[in-house]
Amino acid sequence: MSGFDAKEGLIHFLFAEPDDYYLESLLKLDLMQFLYYSIKSQEYDGIYFLKQENTVKTFLGSKEEISVYCLDQKSVDEFPAETGYLGGQVARSDTAQGKYRMYGIRGRKEIMTSRIQMMIKKDQNYAFVMPLNMMKNLLHTGTFRDTLLNEVNENKDNMMIVLTASKAAENSFGELCSLAQEEPFLFKEIADILKSKEKLSFYQNMKLKYGDRMQVWNQMDLESILSMVHRMVLSGEFQGDESRWKEYADLLYIYASDPAVRAELRPFMEKGASRYLRAMRKSLDSGRTWDKLNQMVVESDGSWKEKALRIRKIRGLRYPVFMKENSTINAMNGLRKELEKQSAEYGIRWDENYKKVQRIMNHVRTPWNVSNDYEDIENYAAQCVIQIEKYADLYLLHTPELRYSPVTMILNDIWYKIAYSGTPGETEEIQKEKQKTFDATIRMSVNFMECLNNYDRQKQEMDTLIEELKQNLEQKENFKSSMYEGMENSPLVSDQKHKLKEFDTNIAHAEEWIRRYQKSNEALLYNIQKLKDMLDAANLGLTQLTGSGTTDMKELLGRLNSLNDLVQKQMAESNITGQEPDNKMDELFAIRKVEVHKYGI
Repeated sequence: MSGFDAKEGLIHFLFAEPDDYYLESLLKLDLMQFLYYSIKSQEYDGIYFLKQENTVKTFLGSKEEISVYCLDQKSVDEFPAETGYLGGQVARSDTAQGKYRMYGIRGRKEIMTSRIQMMIKKDQNYAFVMPLNMMKNLLHTGTFRDTLLNEVNENKDNMMIVLTASKAAENSFGELCSLAQEEPFLFKEIADILKSKEKLSFYQNMKLKYGDRMQVWNQMDLESILSMVHRMVLSGEFQGDESRWKEYADLLYIYASDPAVRAELRPFMEKGASRYLRAMRKSLDSGRTWDKLNQMVVESDGSWKEKALRIRKIRGLRYPVFMKENSTINAMNGLRKELEKQSAEYGIRWDENYKKVQRIMNHVRTPWNVSNDYEDIENYAAQCVIQIEKYADLYLLHTPELRYSPVTMILNDIWYKIAYSGTPGETEEIQKEKQKTFDATIRMSVNFMECLNNYDRQKQEMDTLIEELKQNLEQKENFKSSMYEGMENSPLVSDQKHKLKEFDTNIAHAEEWIRRYQKSNEALLYNIQKLKDMLDAANLGLTQLTGSGTTDMKELLGRLNSLNDLVQKQMAESNITGQEPDNKMDELFAIRKVEVHKYGI
């Protein structure tokens, strides 16, 4: 990892997680120490770690505070903590933090930023490290923005601001877009990336624009793993063949890079050991882990080194990705896995849907549109999995001409929302109409599957009733043949006649319910066929390409208006509660309600 250098520019970015980091001397540092060491190697007069504290409430109102932490006395002495003409007071402290002493300076935001501005205007070399989400807040404070812009305009090369964020893209992408919108000159490179249409991920493009001013740590690179294992050998904590310690490092590197080896070692490793050196090191405190590693190294006959070299050649820099548990990318990944599972287990062909899911995932990984609100789609995407699981059996049960899945339309809708919303040539009126049509068509898709579900359930009910009818008819015949003739006035025969009457009532009742179910299913089947035709037309109308001319747009708008009216009408006609043969029909079944999501599910 190369160190940050103010000569390259004012703004720098670091994407990293708290972890163990090793120097060439094999000294182990935490993230803050390692970042300090990386900057200090460039000979700065002061290195300052900024933290935005919680708002402090007083009887006069509320105030924001900032803490500045230093890891050396020189940096503390350089910070203008005395009141002087700057006004206001700051509090100092020096406390032991683990194995090193950390100096803290704390004060109100306005007071602290005024001191930082004064330092920026000096000719000395200073570096400020702060969380990415803190920068926007500081840009709203007094003349801080103007001070930074002057620094850039004057091309001074003695000042550096490092903005830090985790490797989870959901924790940085929104902030980066917001900063580019807030100050497009100071963050010109990001603003340019958001306007571009290059087929690279957002963070790959950042790396091209910023060079060494953007760094991604926690890469689980071979050098770091070698340092970790070498330190264990020297400290006597290594439990394998010390003469082959580099092969163990190769194996652990492959574990962090290769899914097959990761699957084999997973039962022996700590959670996150493929992403964090600290978790990998903790895994090596277990005898079970060493038993497995020793076995794999002995059986490999030196092949781990060759495999590690091959992986090293093809494995590039790992950029931030969307990692939150219910992020859109994970929701879509779950959907993709469900499609794969049903293709393998049930033989359902989801080729087109699979491609759509992959397109959506690629688009979310390469987000260009600042206005995209991915969080609004997360639960919606997750609902797709529920819909597929719910209707898989129904899909297989019916003939091809009746097969349809609401997932198809849902995916079209997601793709439109995150990729095509605001397409050039579509007026706002057309976009609203198109979205309205998507929503109505998705509701109709779910309605269609519910109709199939009720159709099948009623068929099962009919089969049960028909079986009961047969049993009653057989029992009636057997009962009639056993009645005693000439004994009509006896109590026994009277009881038998009463029983016979019960059989007749049960038979008539079953016949009536069978007739009602048959009539209901005839209506359902008719509506199912009409719904299927309407859904096919909706898919065609919403996906058909049109030109960007006014005439084409008017034609599209007219078609969408017409389609939307038809969808709404068809939805009303497909309401099975209106298909009752008589007022007792609502006793036949209770319609299962479908949860309606804001986008139609």
